Amino acid sequence: MKNMIWTHPRASSYYNNSKGRVFLSWPWRLVDLWNQTRGPVKENFELH
Repeated sequence: MKNMIWTHPRASSYYNNSKGRVFLSWPWRLVDLWNQTRGPVKENFELH
């Protein structure tokens, strides 16, 4: 995260909490987020 744009000191978005720390709203375990976002779901795309 430290190299991502939303952690830049001048960045302000809904990713930052009241203390300026970046967070994600994800109600499940971190490993579940990782599994859900590791790549595209091929069934959701139509290639021509």
